[in-house]
Amino acid sequence: MKDIKLFIEGFIIGIGKIIPGVSGAMFAMMFGVYEKALNIISNLKKELFKNLKFMIILGTSILLAIILGSNIIKRCLDNYYLPTMMLFIGMMSGGIKPLFNKVKGIKVEKKNIICAIIVVAILVIVSSLNFGVNEGNLDKNPLTFLLLIISGFVDAFATVTPGICGTALLMIIGYYDVVITSLGDIFNVNNLENNLFILIPFVIGLLLGLYLISKLINYLFKNHKTKTYYSIIGFAITSIILLFKDVLSKTYGIQEIIISIVLFIIGFIIVHFLEKKEI
Repeated sequence: MKDIKLFIEGFIIGIGKIIPGVSGAMFAMMFGVYEKALNIISNLKKELFKNLKFMIILGTSILLAIILGSNIIKRCLDNYYLPTMMLFIGMMSGGIKPLFNKVKGIKVEKKNIICAIIVVAILVIVSSLNFGVNEGNLDKNPLTFLLLIISGFVDAFATVTPGICGTALLMIIGYYDVVITSLGDIFNVNNLENNLFILIPFVIGLLLGLYLISKLINYLFKNHKTKTYYSIIGFAITSIILLFKDVLSKTYGIQEIIISIVLFIIGFIIVHFLEKKEI
């Protein structure tokens, strides 16, 4: 039962990772697997074989969710934007309370509030930037290869850091559509060469970034844990507000609004239930 629960949580984390505005790391923290996975990745030689089963189940479920979900998520966002986003906003909202529990009983200090304000300001500024999204075919040259590695590294930063949306960062640098399209098209033999050209350097950057950034975040949790959690809470709340702002900027029919509200409640209940069952 515990392994099944971990697989389901990993699947949700993987889906959360490819949703614009949602942080997969936030879900990992909500489910209580974040710090353990972070410690394993940043100490591979010491921790990997001790926790091999945990990492295989979690990694497999996340990867499966990303591969299977990429095509579905893209279609859902294109055709059912409000219901899709409200489901995941509900899931994010359901995970706010567990984050506050991490600092429960700790005296509120000015320096912690300042840290939260700084990261909130950064998130607001980044979300206001718009450099356009490159949806066309990429030229197969060394510069593009390098940019894809950098894109993977950027995504790793968002993957490891709770509250930061990797898809949003990829959109800013113009690589979200090409990456998610390649992931959804990975089993298409006719387009295999193009997909591999995109995914291989992206994965190289992602793996390198996961290892290096995990060490940095692990250090912050060990030496500045309270400040880090306050920053994460600031990111989480601000992300939800920014998502609502984006969602409410469009016009919807009454039937779509009702369905979206129901999905929001379902998303909230799913995360709340999983959090209550966390041992």
